[in-house]
Amino acid sequence: MNLIKIISLSFLLLLSYGCSETQQLTDKETKPFKNAISIYFKGKAMDMKVAKFKTLELSGDKASAKVQVQDIEGLYNIKPTWKFSFEEKSGKWIVTSYSTKIN
Repeated sequence: MNLIKIISLSFLLLLSYGCSETQQLTDKETKPFKNAISIYFKGKAMDMKVAKFKTLELSGDKASAKVQVQDIEGLYNIKPTWKFSFEEKSGKWIVTSYSTKIN
């Protein structure tokens, strides 16, 4: 069963491979958003983690980011870019949506 899950996840990651634009972002800038993504992945039982932030755009209590993600154990060198939307609630950033299709 685990092998099927890994193969399915790998296939999904291959299909959703993203774009190549990148910003120079510090860990301090991305930390609250990385934490929000980690909480979101855990809540959805997605065995994924953030590999790298490519872009981050803030607008008041909303934000969006293009983020390279990968499998939680880092076994595969597949890092598609997904777009995440965030909202700040009670001083913490939360993921409101994501898309595997980057325009």
